[in-house]
Amino acid sequence: MQYQNNEPIYLQIIHDFKSKIVSGAYPPGSKVLPVRECAIAYAVNPNTMQKALSILEQEGLVYTKRTAGRFISEDAGRIARLKEEMVSVYVKRLVSEMRSFGIRDEVILTSVREELKRNVDGSTSCK
Repeated sequence: MQYQNNEPIYLQIIHDFKSKIVSGAYPPGSKVLPVRECAIAYAVNPNTMQKALSILEQEGLVYTKRTAGRFISEDAGRIARLKEEMVSVYVKRLVSEMRSFGIRDEVILTSVREELKRNVDGSTSCK
């Protein structure tokens, strides 16, 4: 994973985990590697990894089974809400950036529709 300098690493790890959860790369109920192994996979300090996983746990996206480790949430509703939140953030960012270029809303909508038509199939670990 390539880290950006403008955001704390643990937040970037959280975002990566969330993306993998909503995409299904980390399926509900799947086991997460231990902190040290995750830290190696993400090339970070174990404390950084622990902080990211703890926040994911507080958000209900990861849970701990005593003596068994951490697992991805099986709460389909929570995962669906996360997906909706992520879509909203990306759409707001897209619209804001396009408007900052002076692009009219109709052009933005047309461009999105055309892109969706071109990519009909929608295709484009620490677990």
